[in-house]
Amino acid sequence: MGAEGVSPLVALGQPGLSFRYVQTFGVTENPYLVDTDHIYTPNGLFVDAGDNLYVTEEHGYRMIKFNSAGTSELVIGHPGQPWHHDDFLSYPKDVALDGDGNIWVMMDPALKQFDPDGNPLQVFPETDPWMTGDDNDRFNGPRSIAFDSAGLLYVCDTWNYRIQVYDLSGGTPVYSETIGETGISGSDNNHFDEPSQIAFDSSGRLYVMDSSNYRVQRCEYSAGWSCSTFFGVTGVPGDDLTHLKHSYGITIDGADNIFIADGANFRVLKCVTSGACAHFAGVTGEQGLDNDHFYWPADAAVDSSGNVYVSDWDIHRVQKFDSSGAHLDTLGGNPSSLPDRLHPPEPAVGHRSGIRR
Repeated sequence: MGAEGVSPLVALGQPGLSFRYVQTFGVTENPYLVDTDHIYTPNGLFVDAGDNLYVTEEHGYRMIKFNSAGTSELVIGHPGQPWHHDDFLSYPKDVALDGDGNIWVMMDPALKQFDPDGNPLQVFPETDPWMTGDDNDRFNGPRSIAFDSAGLLYVCDTWNYRIQVYDLSGGTPVYSETIGETGISGSDNNHFDEPSQIAFDSSGRLYVMDSSNYRVQRCEYSAGWSCSTFFGVTGVPGDDLTHLKHSYGITIDGADNIFIADGANFRVLKCVTSGACAHFAGVTGEQGLDNDHFYWPADAAVDSSGNVYVSDWDIHRVQKFDSSGAHLDTLGGNPSSLPDRLHPPEPAVGHRSGIRR
C-alpha cells in the first residue's frame, strides 16, 4: 500500500478531473418493457356493463382496462413496484366495480379504491395497509372481492378462512359480518379451507370457491348465512365432471351460468344452478400453449354477448371464447416458449406476497 493507503495499481485521475452523464441502459424504475400488448401473470378478471374487461396483473403490479375491441384504455399501477401508497398496487389479485363505477382492486393484503379515471380514492385499511391480521379491518392473503345487489362489499379473506362483509353507505368500508370462522379452517358447511374466489347469482346467492376442500359452496341468506356444497366432493380431488382439483376462479353471467376455472385440471367448466356441470374449454389433465389448452386457468369473466374470458396465469395471456367454447382471441401471451414454472407456488400462511397458484 502507498503512503496514502491507496494501492499503486489503481490509476488515479488527474487533479480537476470531472465526469459527465453519457447514457442510461434500461428504463428508470421499469424492470421490463412496459406496454399493454403483454400481460404478466394475469389473475382476477371483471367485465363491466359496457363490456370493458379489467385484468389484474399479479406480478406486474398493474390493473389494465381493455375495451370490447381489446384496446387498453386505462392502466393503474407501476411495473416492478409492489407498494401500497398513491396509485401503486401490491400483488393485485382481483378487481370489481361498485354501483358508481369506482374501481376496487384487491391487493395484498388491502383494498384500494379508484375513481373511473384511475385516480386513487382510498385504501383500506388506511393505517399500515401492508400489515396482515385477523381483526375485522385486516386481511391475510385476500384473493377476491364482489358486490351484492344492495351494494355491500364482500372480501374473500383466504388465510383467515372467511368472507368479510362491509357496508359502504358512508364511503369507507364498515364491517358488517363474517361468513365462516376467523382463523379456523374446516370441511363442514360452516367453514372454508382456503376460499379463493366469490360471485353472486341473480337470486343473491353467494358462491365460494372453497379451494382446499375441492368444492364450491353456495351460501344463502335468511336471518343469517347458511352454506352447502354446490359442486365438487368435499376433500376429494378428481378430474371427472363431478370433481375439482385446486380450482380458484368462478364467475356467473346474467343467465346464471356458472363458470369455474378448474386450475389443476387445466380446464373451464360451465354449470347451471342445479349443480350440473359440463366441459367448456381446455383439455382435462393436459397443459398446453395452443388455443385448445390452458397452462393454469386462474379466473373467468363473461361479457353481455356470452363471450368468456379466461386468465391463463403461467403463460401471461387472457383467452377469449364464444358462448360455445370456441376460441376467439388472445390478449398478451408468449406461446413460443414454456413458462419458467409449472404453476405459481403455494404461499406459506401469512406470506406477504400471497402468490396465487
